[in-house]
Amino acid sequence: MVRTIPNSNIMKPMNVTAAPAFRKSCDVRMWNDIVLSFLNLSSILFTYVAYFIRFSIQSD
Repeated sequence: MVRTIPNSNIMKPMNVTAAPAFRKSCDVRMWNDIVLSFLNLSSILFTYVAYFIRFSIQSD
């Protein structure tokens, strides 16, 4: 006999009570924006540095 998982357990949301409290916190949003902007700036700086290194190698 094969035991099957009931459908209600598969489609259950993860944690409904924690989501509104997490969304309401301004600190979480602020840190999220800071981290995303830092990642964006670091990727832009990395591409600039990679271009400069490539052109300096080509000029030699």
